[in-house]
Amino acid sequence: MNPSDVAEALWTNSPSLFPGSTASHSLGWLEHYEQIPDTYASLLGQWNERGARHEETLLIGMGGASSGAALLSSLIQNPHLRVLDSTCPSTVRDIDFTRHNVIAASKSGGTIEMWSLLRWALGNGLEARDLWIVTDPGSKLEAFGREIGAKVVAGDPNTGGRFSIFSAFGILPAIAAGVPLEKILGDDYSAFSREEFEEISRVAMESVFDESGHYVFPLAVGPLQSRFSQWIDQLVAESTGKAGRGVVPAVGAASVPSSARGFFSLQVVAASLAGYLEVDPFNQPDVELTKINAENFLRQDVLPSAPVFNDDRFWEDVAASRHLTLQVFGNEILGPKIETLRAGLSGLTTTVTANVGPRFLHSTGQLHKGGPSDIVCLQIIVPDSAPSPQIPDYPFSFEQIFRSQYMADRQALEQLGRRVHTIEVMDPSDLLRLARA
Repeated sequence: MNPSDVAEALWTNSPSLFPGSTASHSLGWLEHYEQIPDTYASLLGQWNERGARHEETLLIGMGGASSGAALLSSLIQNPHLRVLDSTCPSTVRDIDFTRHNVIAASKSGGTIEMWSLLRWALGNGLEARDLWIVTDPGSKLEAFGREIGAKVVAGDPNTGGRFSIFSAFGILPAIAAGVPLEKILGDDYSAFSREEFEEISRVAMESVFDESGHYVFPLAVGPLQSRFSQWIDQLVAESTGKAGRGVVPAVGAASVPSSARGFFSLQVVAASLAGYLEVDPFNQPDVELTKINAENFLRQDVLPSAPVFNDDRFWEDVAASRHLTLQVFGNEILGPKIETLRAGLSGLTTTVTANVGPRFLHSTGQLHKGGPSDIVCLQIIVPDSAPSPQIPDYPFSFEQIFRSQYMADRQALEQLGRRVHTIEVMDPSDLLRLARA
């Protein structure tokens, strides 16, 4: 696949570039960039018409339903938006839902995280008149929102979540955060030419692909340190990590765009890389496997224990791999410690990455399960000391969901023949001993 063929397919909105049938109903994002002013004006009118009763807004959404919105909100200082994309009990327990507008965003409208968090919010102070729902037409979430009197906004059914930054999934939360249109458009909001598409594709391929076969996309900082890195981490990893192939987003020398033109260019980059690898950038088959496993675990009365960590086996696997990923399940406030751990372990192999679950299950989790087979996954479980809230209308607690998610992902990794190790620690910094072993 060469840059000219990739550019021509994207420029003409042709699904022929990609294998499978998903692309035929996933290219709507190619039209979103030029529609930003109109989309913003329409959603701003709806936001003002309904009226926001609170200054602060909480966005409930996983993966692509929230990462683009989080990036746009970071374009200003002190945005009035907080993202809730965790089932960690201590994260959920401390939120005062009586003081927030809430945007619940989910394309499918069927994820366990969305429904458990929404049920919890409605049972703990959230009123329907303060609730906005962004979802694709016909979803269960749309029907629920209309039934209780929430404001429902339609997503674009022809655009996948991680490519939806300039649809209602990204723009409405940006409006709630207080981001002006001018900040999103930046100083250079100009149309793209076909020649620019080809140049973007060419540069992407030349900078990422080499003879080594270990393809890395550089991030200025890790996804735990930057909303931009979090967004591009998912965009590249989940779009390319399939069929035993993939591009690994990892810390390295990189520039960071700050407006719509740069963000759209990177969407073209992700699609181009997938085209080169001959994979479908718009599906996430192995993400679905973890979801199914988690639902099965939640039906069990007692969850099984994880295997005991084996140092010797871990070292054997790391020695045979070029990519170690730290999959941390704990409170997001551990971010700085996790990044310190990642940097401290960076000498163990060619590439070391880190992220927090369950967020990464909807992003880089696809790469870990469907990408290159030599990835070594180190699950790091940090127990949560907070009392676990029971979820209204559900027979399980957030602790049970949280535990079922990391156990389900371990099971999925094993089912797919991946190398996975699990260790439980009270402080991630304790694992710096691995760098000195």
